[in-house]
Amino acid sequence: MGIEFVLPFVLFVTTLIIIALLRATDKKSHSLEVMKNRMAQFTKEIDAARALFREEVQEVEERLNWVIEEARRGVDFLSSRLEEIDLRRSELRELEEILGRYRSALLELGETTIAIDHKIEEQKKWQDQIDEIHSQIDEFDFRLEGFASSFEKALKSAYQVMENPTRT
Repeated sequence: MGIEFVLPFVLFVTTLIIIALLRATDKKSHSLEVMKNRMAQFTKEIDAARALFREEVQEVEERLNWVIEEARRGVDFLSSRLEEIDLRRSELRELEEILGRYRSALLELGETTIAIDHKIEEQKKWQDQIDEIHSQIDEFDFRLEGFASSFEKALKSAYQVMENPTRT
């Protein structure tokens, strides 16, 4: 009789231990399954984040390539403009030299013009003096002609008086 009571009791306790062990194993496997699910979900999230990151990296790379290409175009444009500026600078230097020569020629021409104006003024003064001398000569000629005609009349009259002394 004692075994009859003890055996079911031992079996009951063994069953409880087996159930507890199974339960613990089930909890472990359930925990593992939960962990596997969480890991799968985390892996999916990581894959999604990686894909999103790759897309973002691709977009950033495309934008950077575009910016780099625009910068290259800008550099090329600026280089061509700088070349044009250098070309214009040399042309401006040549033009400056030409203008300097023109300026010198104009200054020389101005000085020559002033000298010619002085010469013209001197010539005018000489012309005025010559005109005055001509007028004096003309006046002298006129007086001389008057004197000659008076002298001629006087001579004629003296000649007539000498030819005809009686008349007087």
